[in-house]
Amino acid sequence: MKDCVSEDQECQRSLDQMTASFRAAHVALASCLNYLGEDASVEGVMGAVAAALTAVEVARVWWRRHHGEQGPAFPLDR
Repeated sequence: MKDCVSEDQECQRSLDQMTASFRAAHVALASCLNYLGEDASVEGVMGAVAAALTAVEVARVWWRRHHGEQGPAFPLDR
């Protein structure tokens, strides 16, 4: 019985530590998003992702024009 109680207390302490870590990570992420000016909503995040993917595609086209089809592979295609 004593072992079960001590294990339960250890689990509770572990849960409390993980919950505190999660909250700290959530606050840090929120501050990063505020610093970057990103909208945390789905539409805002998807807009940022779409802009990043568009930039990568434009860079890929430029890379192939500059280095030719037989030139080095685009860094993200490796």
